[in-house]
Amino acid sequence: MKNSEKTKEQLITEIKQLESKVIKLEESKNKHKMTEETAEESEQKFKNMVMNLMEGFYSVTLDGKLLEYNNEFVNILGLDPEKDYIGLKVPDFWQDPSDRKVYLDKFLKNGIVKNYIINAKKSNGDKILTMANARLIKDKRGEPLRIEGTFLDVTERKKSEEKIRAAEKSAKINEEYYRNIINKMGDPVFVKDNQSRFLLVNDAFCKMLGLTRNDIINKTLAEHLSPEEMKHFLKVDEQVLIDGKDNVIEEPLTTGNNKTLTISTRKTRFIDDNDKRFLVGVIRDVTERKQAEEELAKHRDKLEELVKERTAKLEEKNKELDTTLKVFVGRELKIKELETKINAMRGE
Repeated sequence: MKNSEKTKEQLITEIKQLESKVIKLEESKNKHKMTEETAEESEQKFKNMVMNLMEGFYSVTLDGKLLEYNNEFVNILGLDPEKDYIGLKVPDFWQDPSDRKVYLDKFLKNGIVKNYIINAKKSNGDKILTMANARLIKDKRGEPLRIEGTFLDVTERKKSEEKIRAAEKSAKINEEYYRNIINKMGDPVFVKDNQSRFLLVNDAFCKMLGLTRNDIINKTLAEHLSPEEMKHFLKVDEQVLIDGKDNVIEEPLTTGNNKTLTISTRKTRFIDDNDKRFLVGVIRDVTERKQAEEELAKHRDKLEELVKERTAKLEEKNKELDTTLKVFVGRELKIKELETKINAMRGE
């Protein structure tokens, strides 16, 4: 009886264990199903993402037959979006097929390419430039299986870059050309920013101040000028930058060797396309002219003094001459009067 009851208990336990296993199997099955569904959902999301990439996506065999592609692939190569291009020979879209051999050799060696420029062509033969990024997909044994990558049409970008490079080259040539012209000018020339920092100076400017360009460029020269001169220059700079009116003024300037010059400076405001304000100045050293004017003024003063002295002496002489003349005329009149009286007495 006991053995029978014990067997019954064992059966109940085994049944419970079986039920537990069944439940676990059902849970595992459900989890696996959910995993498969999630994987399918993820794969579908990935495919949708690939199809809507703004870059052309492709998957090709090593000899270039198309396995997968997206909408932008069709768009870039000018293909008919209604047709199926699986099996299409991608090397046919290279301008020079021998270029693909060079590309493939490099690709197989490294297993990856980044920003690789390809001379490609559209389905209608129009030449384009594309930039590709690709990686080599291998099988479980590590053998090359296929190539997956993305590419962009960079034709317009390259044209823009070429234009920019050409413009930069031209600007560099022009800058050098104008710099040579400015340096050949005898008068000092400078350009300042809106903080009164020197951006450009010519050789004559450096020579006048007795400083090198390194001493001047990107500086205000506050360390080389007296506080009074610096205050004056900054005041004029600010006024021209604000009102835009040209300013011409004669002013003193102390050079690097402590020599004081008299300069005539013309400052003009310049506003570029970005609305940045600059100050363009031309200086003329008028020290010798001012000294000559001062000397001339001194001589003029002395001359005026001499003229006054001579005029005074001449006036004095004229007075003496008038007096003498009056005396002489008086005497002549008296002689005439005397002759008249004598003749009258003679009865003539």
